[in-house]
Amino acid sequence: MTKQEFQTTYGEISFFDTQDVLMRIASNLSDMQMYLSDNKEMVEKMNALKNYIFDYKTVLRMEELNKIRQNREQQIEMDEFNSHLGRF
Repeated sequence: MTKQEFQTTYGEISFFDTQDVLMRIASNLSDMQMYLSDNKEMVEKMNALKNYIFDYKTVLRMEELNKIRQNREQQIEMDEFNSHLGRF
């Protein structure tokens, strides 16, 4: 399945990403918990799964921030190098 097919099948917007998909899953788990609130074991399993999702979202966010920071540092170095060469 391509990303376009996924978007069409599930009605997703064109700029969704992994974090959006994870949030959709976590939201649906929360909705299901309301119906299973009398089953303590199932609620605990769902909470554990949501924690797993949120922890992975944190990993994705940190990777993205590190890439941005690294790109910014590379650009600063290149600007300094060009400045020393007399390029602006």
